[in-house]
Amino acid sequence: MFIKFSLALFIAGMLNSYSQNTQLSVKFEKASLMEVFKAIESQSDFVVIYREGIIDPKVEVSISAENSTVERILDQAFKETDLDYKILDRQVIIFKKEKQGETQKGPQQEKVLIQGKITDWETGSPLPRANILVEGTNIGTVTDLDGNYSIAVANTDANLVFSFVGYLTEQIPIGNSTNISLSLVPDITGLDELIVVGYGVQKKSDVTGAIASISGNDLSNIPTAGVDEALQGKAAGVFVSSNSGAPGSGVNIFIRGIGSINGSPPTYIIDGAQSSAEAFSALNPSDIQSIEILKDASSIAIYGSGGGNGVILVSTKEGRQGKMQTELDYYFGLQQPGKKIDLANTAEYISIYEDLYPD
Repeated sequence: MFIKFSLALFIAGMLNSYSQNTQLSVKFEKASLMEVFKAIESQSDFVVIYREGIIDPKVEVSISAENSTVERILDQAFKETDLDYKILDRQVIIFKKEKQGETQKGPQQEKVLIQGKITDWETGSPLPRANILVEGTNIGTVTDLDGNYSIAVANTDANLVFSFVGYLTEQIPIGNSTNISLSLVPDITGLDELIVVGYGVQKKSDVTGAIASISGNDLSNIPTAGVDEALQGKAAGVFVSSNSGAPGSGVNIFIRGIGSINGSPPTYIIDGAQSSAEAFSALNPSDIQSIEILKDASSIAIYGSGGGNGVILVSTKEGRQGKMQTELDYYFGLQQPGKKIDLANTAEYISIYEDLYPD
């Protein structure tokens, strides 16, 4: 019992050591509370957290503190307000004071401080700015430059969700744990896919140029008149616009803007042979295996000046080993004017003409 009590005092001392050793200097005359919070965050590693709506922007405070702790500064700021605070490690949680009589409603659930470190599964290096979120809530935090984090939770039955760009998301139940450290696994899905680059094929992870790859399955599921229209919104830096508003009119495709004075279109390569925009638009989206769009200077090194406006590489489907499969797709479209204008016959035309030109 004595050992547990000593350990609790030791942990509490560690958590409060930063707030007690951090000295701040502020001076405000009729300033808002938000300005005070910003000054605290700019001079320290504290993060001020409060629920939207509890801070009255009309409240003005005057504070003068030299080499003072954050507790003394907040005590001065909240002296004539209904606000209170609680410091958990480097998090300053602002909340409203309980009114008399409200404490009789029931005991307040005590929050538990969870700490840990997030690292890379392959290298073991820390992951800074990784996201930690309590599942089903908006309570969260991020790791520091060393991959460490701390978060206060009230519901220990919930899960902590760990996420980082380029890594698989993990969910860990809190339970009775106060230290949850884990290694995130890189999300390498798609990096081993093969994409066409000029005259060869490379792994997506080995490609250093600006290449956008579009699967044929993504195109075949779009109800468009042609494959050129289906490219719209599928690749960054590819602009697709209609020639005119007439039904069935073609489209203009530009890669990273207009690269020439006369607005030359990109070069189209279909199954290794150079083709035209008309042949590309006539392709059936269901017959396309993949489309690669070369957007940078590497296309010029392969195709010369013709690749200056970008290159669109099309690979159509080929035969594959296995059982024969037959698919049937049927599309039906109807084009008609939204409002048909009634025309005058000969007698009506003569009557209108005589009314306009009586002489």
